[in-house]
Amino acid sequence: MASTSDIRKGLCIRFNHDIYKIIEFLHVKPGKGPAFVRTKLKSVTNGKVIDNTFPSGHKIEEVKVLSLIHISAPTRRRGISYAV
Repeated sequence: MASTSDIRKGLCIRFNHDIYKIIEFLHVKPGKGPAFVRTKLKSVTNGKVIDNTFPSGHKIEEVKVLSLIHISAPTRRRGISYAV
């Protein structure tokens, strides 16, 4: 478990039963009241962008996400080109 002090751009977290990538964040310390972190989160599963505010010290669940890029050269079989 990480806390709001560990938030950084590109971090993937589990939030509201979905996986989100942090695309923007801003740590705010107002003149009165507790500090908080404003974030802009992009869903990894459907691409939806949401804004959320976490109170300072809030625990978040960090998630490791692997992105695989598959590039293959076309193969030739019996004079026909196939792209996989």
